[in-house]
Amino acid sequence: MATIAFNLIVDHEEMVARLEAAEATPDTISTLEYARERLKANNVVAGIDEAELAHAFARLPALDKPGEVFVVARGRRPVHGIDGRVDFKVDVSGQPIYRAEDAAARIDFREATKISTVKQGDIIAELVPPTKGEKGFTLSGKELPARDGKPAILRPGSGAQVDAAGRFFTAAAEGRPVYCGGIISVSPVYEVAGDVDLKTGNVKFNGHVIVQGNVTDDAVIEANSVEINGVVGAAAIIARGAVTIRGGINGRDRGRIEAQGNVFAKYINQTAVIAYGDVVAVREIVNSRIWCLGRVRADTILGGECLALRGIEAGLLGSEIGVTTLLEPGANFEVRKVENEMAALAEKIESLLRPIQPFFGDRNRFRALPDEKKQAFRDAYAAFCSYMESYLALGEELRKLEENQSMTPVKQVFVRRMLHNDVFIRTSLCQKQFKTQITGPAAVVEDIDSGSLRAVPWKPGADIIDSKTDNGEKSRGGTQQKKSA
Repeated sequence: MATIAFNLIVDHEEMVARLEAAEATPDTISTLEYARERLKANNVVAGIDEAELAHAFARLPALDKPGEVFVVARGRRPVHGIDGRVDFKVDVSGQPIYRAEDAAARIDFREATKISTVKQGDIIAELVPPTKGEKGFTLSGKELPARDGKPAILRPGSGAQVDAAGRFFTAAAEGRPVYCGGIISVSPVYEVAGDVDLKTGNVKFNGHVIVQGNVTDDAVIEANSVEINGVVGAAAIIARGAVTIRGGINGRDRGRIEAQGNVFAKYINQTAVIAYGDVVAVREIVNSRIWCLGRVRADTILGGECLALRGIEAGLLGSEIGVTTLLEPGANFEVRKVENEMAALAEKIESLLRPIQPFFGDRNRFRALPDEKKQAFRDAYAAFCSYMESYLALGEELRKLEENQSMTPVKQVFVRRMLHNDVFIRTSLCQKQFKTQITGPAAVVEDIDSGSLRAVPWKPGADIIDSKTDNGEKSRGGTQQKKSA
């Protein structure tokens, strides 16, 4: 049997030294002391594993063949530091996020865009610091340098703030988190560079929305306020403030605009508009339903209906071809909505009451009914009570609306150029369907004595016309209110 000893092998990078079992020769190592001498002679002075070295020679008597290896020294490679990074706590990409709407994985592309918004105090991002590098060494003891990680760069911009440690970035205001060029900010504005369509999905943002292009059919925008530089199709625009559309609206009887403030557009065509401020169309309003608590102003109003608490003003009203145009100056659409709901409930109550009223107070007549008719009576009576409860609640709501109305109704229509045939104007006290043209400038006012409406001279920009005079000047010792802006 051959005698086994060790060969010492040191790799060329000076990172590993090992003892490898081999047949004994004059150059092999057979004792621990000689192994240490050979390590030193080979410049191995660092990273020696004394335990493994002892283990190798403890095993040597039992080795009967070459090949077994014992790693008795290791250098250490340098560990470079990890660069710092920005850990965003909210989405700042502004890119569409497509999500399946049901188990069949159908995607609602209209609801694709998820615009991330934050409230004041929300954490937007965390600046994760870099780590320090750890130096290495070779078996000869040569130091191997390591670089530290580089810090990430993040600075607070408008609407954002950072804590004293410079680590956590929070929102100083409500809006959309925006990251650009190492700056995190919170913007109250969300801008769509092109059109709002299937590519962008619907836009719902708790701030101001600017659309540089158009808003296509069936799209929805919900925001605090909206500004659109193109045109709007059969879409829905809902705002807690103003809506400005520098193009026009082609609603095709499906378009809808709801604004707590003013609505401005170049033209409004076949669209339902509800505004708590003014509605202004630079050109025309055609076949649309306009309900507003301010004033309606347009160059032309043709077809459809306009309810405007603060009056209606236009260059042309109606047309020569006799398209019926309904105008209701001084009408409060909130009151009208409640009145319509009450009228619908009243019809239901009357239809329920008619068959069950004969049984009220007549127990014997009720007892004589078959069981199935008794149950039908009970069901009808329960529905009647429910409808009555809703009717009374609406009546209370109507009372509060009328009591709390802050703006004085202006029951007048102002015509700058022409009022055509078949324009129907009504107020709470008077109504009239005009059959002949009226040349402006003129104002259509109530004539309380005759219970009708009449046209009187009007100077554009002048005070509101007193319904008892033809010239808009002082009447009965007082001046009239100026028209709302």
